[in-house]
Amino acid sequence: MLKEVVKDTGTSEKVQTLIFMGCNRARCIWVLFLTFDLFGSLHALETITGTQFIADDENRSLVSSDGNFKLGFFSPAKSQAHYVGIWFNKISEQKVVWVANRETPIRNSSGIFKIGGDGNLAVFCCNQSSPLWSTNVSVPAQTSAAKLLDSGNLVLVAKETIIWQSFDYPTDTLLAGMKFGYNRKTGLNRILTSWKSIDDPTPGEFSSGFDPHGIPQIFLYKNLVPHWRSGIWNGRILNGMLDVGSRKDDFSDQIDFVNVTFVSKDNEIYIKFAPKKVDVFSIVVMESMGFLNRLIWHESQRWVKVQVTPEDMCDEYMRCGANAICNEDAFPHCACLPGFERLYPQDWYLKCQETRKEGCGKGDGEGFVRLEGVKFPDARYSTLYSNMSLEECERECLKSCNCTGYANVYVDEMGRDCIAWYGKLQDMRHFKSGQDFYLRVDAVELAANAQKNTKVHVLTTKSTLVFIIVPLVETLLSALCFSYFWRRNAKRNKGKKKQQRRQMLLFDSERSLSNYRDSSNANSSASESGDIEITFFELNTVIAATENFSSANKLGRGGFGPVFKGQLANGQEIAVKRLSNNSGQGFDPHSIPQFFLYKNSVPHWRSGPWNGHILNGLPEVGGHKDYFSDQIDLINITFVSNDNEIYLKYSPKKGAVFSIVVLETMGLLKRLIWHESQRWVKVQVVLQDLCDEYMRCGANAICSEDTLAHCACLPGFDRLYPQDWYLKCQETRKEACGKGDGEGFVRLEGVKFPDARNSTLYSNMTLEECGRESLKSCNCTGYANVYVDELGRGCIAWYGELRDMRRYKSGQDFYLRVDAVELAADAQKNASTRSSNKKYACILIVPIVVETLLASLCFYYMWRRNAKRKGQKQKQKQQLHQNKLVLDSARSLSPIAVVKVGVQN
Repeated sequence: MLKEVVKDTGTSEKVQTLIFMGCNRARCIWVLFLTFDLFGSLHALETITGTQFIADDENRSLVSSDGNFKLGFFSPAKSQAHYVGIWFNKISEQKVVWVANRETPIRNSSGIFKIGGDGNLAVFCCNQSSPLWSTNVSVPAQTSAAKLLDSGNLVLVAKETIIWQSFDYPTDTLLAGMKFGYNRKTGLNRILTSWKSIDDPTPGEFSSGFDPHGIPQIFLYKNLVPHWRSGIWNGRILNGMLDVGSRKDDFSDQIDFVNVTFVSKDNEIYIKFAPKKVDVFSIVVMESMGFLNRLIWHESQRWVKVQVTPEDMCDEYMRCGANAICNEDAFPHCACLPGFERLYPQDWYLKCQETRKEGCGKGDGEGFVRLEGVKFPDARYSTLYSNMSLEECERECLKSCNCTGYANVYVDEMGRDCIAWYGKLQDMRHFKSGQDFYLRVDAVELAANAQKNTKVHVLTTKSTLVFIIVPLVETLLSALCFSYFWRRNAKRNKGKKKQQRRQMLLFDSERSLSNYRDSSNANSSASESGDIEITFFELNTVIAATENFSSANKLGRGGFGPVFKGQLANGQEIAVKRLSNNSGQGFDPHSIPQFFLYKNSVPHWRSGPWNGHILNGLPEVGGHKDYFSDQIDLINITFVSNDNEIYLKYSPKKGAVFSIVVLETMGLLKRLIWHESQRWVKVQVVLQDLCDEYMRCGANAICSEDTLAHCACLPGFDRLYPQDWYLKCQETRKEACGKGDGEGFVRLEGVKFPDARNSTLYSNMTLEECGRESLKSCNCTGYANVYVDELGRGCIAWYGELRDMRRYKSGQDFYLRVDAVELAADAQKNASTRSSNKKYACILIVPIVVETLLASLCFYYMWRRNAKRKGQKQKQKQQLHQNKLVLDSARSLSPIAVVKVGVQN
């Protein structure tokens, strides 16, 4: 317990004294934490006045009253420059949310932050009279004070009035309670501007804010050119924001921990958010790479990404041009709107023109077709009509020759407001939580749309009937089948199941014997003698059985060659292994073949080495239907790697199928097939997601598309700079050679192998031998089996950094070299996983066992009860039979007496 606290009443530099007696460990840690907090508070100010200041070399700071935020001097990442900034005080990872002198850094520790002679907050350096940065406002009577509020807002106060605040001049971060928008009266526009890099807070090339013209929308700009657009406020969210989970959008009030307020009035337009829970830290950051991210501080002591904007290709502003719409789920992504067609059919970058041009509007018989689930077009070319229904909006639109479409503003209030667009329709896209848009079309398109809707209605009705009738028929058939089998099994005694034993036959294609025997006799003799007799066949017989080793009969590949299925003349099925001429030979150990996609001679994507089925690392299409996979139904794949050449080729199984692989101008490698609907259909795309990008997460890291933070350091590595979202992973514990005593390997399941250019191929080496070989070299960092079906054929060992790794479903196992600490941690993790699996198994098994026992008891009880009833009925029958015999015998002897006895009774 805390025995005594002695406070020094002298200067603030003197330290408090704490005396502990009989203190347990937990209490001691708590009290030590309190001590350091008190010690730090001695150097922290609550208010800056004309006589108080913050000096960089004295490590002083300004702290909010609740201790959540701190203002002081800092140096970002690897930079030697000094800045004045605000960051979270109670978070282990420093996250700077505001910077004062972001354009005028200080090159040494002689900076001072204080209130200058004119009453403004200012940053001074090197005893200079003019400030590097200043609030630059008019201060009445030059009597002012600065305070850091609990919200993280730095305010300058004069005569109890806020005359300047940092919330009006954000840098790259939006805090809770901060207004994000502009003031029409004063012209103040609060925008977010990215850092130039993680080391440099200087304004970068990306910025985000409300466009002051027309209906309010948020834009993300790259060098002042629109890069992304949010859409208008629809009463819940900004139309066009993509969902996170169930409608958890960047500025959506649907997210569990945030309340969102949107204000649009004569004086100002802004949006702001506030956490529902006080202890939740949530921010929106304009990052230097052009992503507008919402982050929350997770209990795992790290920032977790909740939403990223832009999220996909269709998020890019004007991705498909004017009068077109983008759909991420379709191929191609871009399509002209109804009533428009491509100006140049061969141009993948759509330029859509009207199919039939009219002098005014769309001509006689014109009307509107409804586009469901869309992001509204750019609202800068639209007009808002207040308190107008959709019908009134339609009539208003038809009055103008230039009106091209309209929509309801609010999703929950259909009669409140509507918007009409005039001129080109720009930046439209499809997405799940989109709204309905009514597009103006001519009579031809209107008739085509009506016919399409009729077909859809008929198909929907038929589909509904099919979904209702088919299950009913299946249920009836199942019931009849069950009844039939149950009755048959009830009448018959349980028969013994016939056991079939398949024997693998060994064939030697070079050996030809004339003692051909019928396989059925061979099998019967083997069964009688108890031994398996090896049967030899002529080569012609094997060729006939396998259809000349047809690729259609190929089952797989073994260590000595491919395996084929076949059928003998008597109908027996066989398996044949054909010896390969190049069996046992491996790839060139210094140039393991990989496919690369380059952008300006720089690697943009990598396939990984051939693993016997596919190129390791290719994204899946259905079940292993990859770009270069022989699993896809319509093509055969050949991969060749020998001393002379390395190549891959494919050929269609069906001659009438047209299939191509195209490297498009946008850098996407696509496989297309010509569909019966008379169009090219996308079968596969590379790059398919963010993790497909070469070196997405840097060296010694791995990317996973299924996690919020896609990138993570490999076991045994950690971030060089924790605040750096673009991982730079270094070894946790550096050893002179390898990983030190007790080192070993941990298995990473389902991964794309690292870049094989710094690896070596060991032919015909088992995994165990490969592990031992890897440990012989100080620089070896991991190894893996080459082929997925042939675990003893060969392995690859990597030397140096591991680059371009990712997780995916059909990935392979990779063995990573780690030290004793990581090895023990992995073993403990696996043990806990096995323990959890046992618990889950118990959870699953125990109810099954209990239910089985209860069912058995119920069955036994019912059987006993029925048996007892049968016994009682049998006894009653016997008793009645005996009584009948007695009465019959009595009647035959003395009928009169019997009658008398009956009367007396």
